[in-house]
Amino acid sequence: MSTSGLERAGASDRLPTEVQYGLAMISATLLLSAALLSQSSPSLVGELGSSRFLQTNSIDALARDVDSGLMASCASGGNVAVWREASGELLAELDLGIMRGVGLGFLGSELLLVGDTQDHLHVLSVDVKQGALASVDPFERGWGDLADMGGGLELSPDGALLAQWKVTGAGGGVMLAQLGVDAQTDGARRSFELDGFRADDVAFSADGELMMVMATNAWKVIGRAGTRDQDSSRLHVFDVASGAEVARLISKDDLLHGVEFGPVGDAGERLVVGGGEGGLHLWDLEDGRELARFGDVGPVLQLGVSPDGARVFAEGKEGALEIWSMSLDAEPAGTLKRDGGPLLEPALFNGDFVLAGEGRRIRRWRVDGWRAEPDVVGHAGQLAALDARSGRAVSTGLDGSIFVWDLASGVGRPVTTEHAGLVLNSGLSPDGKRLVTCGQDATLRVLDLEEGANFGQQLESWAGRTAAGFTAAAYSPAGDVLAGVTADGVLWIRSATDGELLRTFEGLRGLQFQMAFSDDGRRLAVGSTGVRVWDTSTWELVCDEVALKSPVTALAFAPGGHELAVGLARKVVQVVDLASGTVRGTSEVLPSRVSSVAYFGEQIAATSVRLGGIRLLDRGLADVGFLASPAGRDVAVLTTVGETLLAGDQRGQIQIWK
Repeated sequence: MSTSGLERAGASDRLPTEVQYGLAMISATLLLSAALLSQSSPSLVGELGSSRFLQTNSIDALARDVDSGLMASCASGGNVAVWREASGELLAELDLGIMRGVGLGFLGSELLLVGDTQDHLHVLSVDVKQGALASVDPFERGWGDLADMGGGLELSPDGALLAQWKVTGAGGGVMLAQLGVDAQTDGARRSFELDGFRADDVAFSADGELMMVMATNAWKVIGRAGTRDQDSSRLHVFDVASGAEVARLISKDDLLHGVEFGPVGDAGERLVVGGGEGGLHLWDLEDGRELARFGDVGPVLQLGVSPDGARVFAEGKEGALEIWSMSLDAEPAGTLKRDGGPLLEPALFNGDFVLAGEGRRIRRWRVDGWRAEPDVVGHAGQLAALDARSGRAVSTGLDGSIFVWDLASGVGRPVTTEHAGLVLNSGLSPDGKRLVTCGQDATLRVLDLEEGANFGQQLESWAGRTAAGFTAAAYSPAGDVLAGVTADGVLWIRSATDGELLRTFEGLRGLQFQMAFSDDGRRLAVGSTGVRVWDTSTWELVCDEVALKSPVTALAFAPGGHELAVGLARKVVQVVDLASGTVRGTSEVLPSRVSSVAYFGEQIAATSVRLGGIRLLDRGLADVGFLASPAGRDVAVLTTVGETLLAGDQRGQIQIWK
């Protein structure tokens, strides 16, 4: 695999649209260099299916640090992630275990502040080089009571000021705290009252000199009697240094949903933009005049201003997106009407892209032409199976998705099957042009993977004798045989050429069966309660049944097929000597049931839940090393191709080790 392959694929106009989309979907195939390859220990050289900006739950908050190019996101349940904004590369993540993040902001590029619904402020240290996030005690910094307002937060552009306010209720002001300036003033704070109105948004001017608070008449929102002639929203503008209110802008008839500072005009006037029920408003801050109302998105859900203040982004409640010039001398730069689906919330605007949370993903909409990056970016959860042959890999997810990957370019293409229920296993033919799949619906299916219009088309389908599902399926290394095993204890052998049923073996003990061919194709192992091994030339048993004291959860032949590594539910890996049919060694270094095993050069790779990576064992089953997966994610499946180890994890991503 090489990065040059990825570059060539990206530049080719002859590639199918799905392949070109695949290049945009994947944020890896990276870090290959002579230095990496020269290391004696395995190195992580790439990642397939690294779903750009994908988190475990719906995204609640976004923040960016302009100087470092970092972006942070917080998902429901408290999963906080830090990304490179330009590439979508995940740098670090941490689970805080909170219900919902209501605010997020960078303090420089080294600290991250997270507010939550439990009235507690979380301070996280960001270590980009090590790819780590860690909790910092806010009391050590003098910030332990910064969550007293119990709601939203906004940081000034230089990270020196933190504004906090309530997110519910009919009143309350804004508290402004000083951060990280010096030991004497760190954590010092002031309160700003809003005459009984409710703070709903805060914005800082680009120079950090002014703070604007958007305050809402909560009684008018609910239609309380006697409020018809009252102000709907007010914009209170405070001088940060003195705390004095320097301007108050009134929205009499329109409830606002967000505000931002605009650019500074030629005459030095400051412009302020707000989003309301009727579109966008523009004010001159110096004299309080409303200069214009514009926009065609309907009620504004949210808005953002580009870093240079020249353009404003607005999203309407019906999903329309617009970019407007703040000079008001041109039509919108682009308008997109989205068809259904969740609204893009929250959102950031960096001038070139609108980055917005849409469920579990952060979507990127390119302002130039409103081209959206594809939203099908990979698996949405843990992998169930992984196989690799002839420069291709196939990954099967428990979410029902199957992707076929080109290992040279890193391109992934989705494949749709006709299975009803979960697909539990899949395998590639030796030439990578066919795919066999099996699942809960008790069928074995073959798909065409040749490039062209028929890519992914089903070619054959066979059912077992009962409703018992197939739990394993594979092509023989020679490509002449298809093997599948069903949960009712039947091994099925078919011709890969014409699908003819060659033979069956019944009476296998167990329920969830594992299966593996030796690399030369001369032996086939099936395991559940115990392990049986057949000679594929005569179909005689090499090992009648190796009795084991725990259910079999993983199988892998050693190169040459003389021994078999067996993973068990009771947290151990054992090696079976096929000449004698006896267990010759046991390893007990895994913390839970074995998920997968594979021979990797002169070592055995093994994984389990709560391991956070891959344990390496020598042929004598001694512990010789550990490969940590990104962000400590558990690895579910392993496979090898040549000198490369592929590892599929609980987030549906595939790491490449050499």
